[in-house]
Amino acid sequence: MFNDIVLGGLLQPNGMPAFSDLLSPQQVADIHAYLIGLQKATRAAELDLQRQGKPIDTPVPTIISSL
Repeated sequence: MFNDIVLGGLLQPNGMPAFSDLLSPQQVADIHAYLIGLQKATRAAELDLQRQGKPIDTPVPTIISSL
């Protein structure tokens, strides 16, 4: 499905362009592998924080505007 989205333009109706003119199938596979690795590392860090009783997410300031 990742290839269908990135190369085939499956989500073009939602505003995600196809990149078949810029990326090769191997480049897309490399990007996909990188994203999976990043997700695994992020999840491992989250589980470690959870085991330590620390918050997973840090508070983010909210900007309130009257405009």
